[in-house]
Amino acid sequence: MGEGRASRLLGLTRMGYFDLEAYEHEWRTVVPLYITIFACRVFEIDMLQFVPDQTGVVVGPNVLSRDVIKERRQAMGLSAETFADRCGYEPVFTSVVEAGGLILYPFEDTPMVCEVLGLDLKSLMRHGLLAPH
Repeated sequence: MGEGRASRLLGLTRMGYFDLEAYEHEWRTVVPLYITIFACRVFEIDMLQFVPDQTGVVVGPNVLSRDVIKERRQAMGLSAETFADRCGYEPVFTSVVEAGGLILYPFEDTPMVCEVLGLDLKSLMRHGLLAPH
């Protein structure tokens, strides 16, 4: 598949796609997670092989990331403002993430959310973000 076709398929400009191929960390720090997940599925790449080990409370199967994040934040007694602040964002971040919007942010935000909430990163990715719902 050529760069032009791949960039259109992923909804990126040609330069955006070129950057994905040229810079090792581009997919983690710039591209929204939903595009990264889609690209991994299209090109048959196991995304979990690139997810670092970050242990914490294991997330079980058949869950939605938004529910896990909200329930864990509330169980820890964190206000929406405190959670967002610990993640390095304004308070609106919490409402976006708890509405299922974690995939709108680059991958690098997912480990940060897991760290703040004490969640196991790979299990959240496997069951909460990558599993079909």
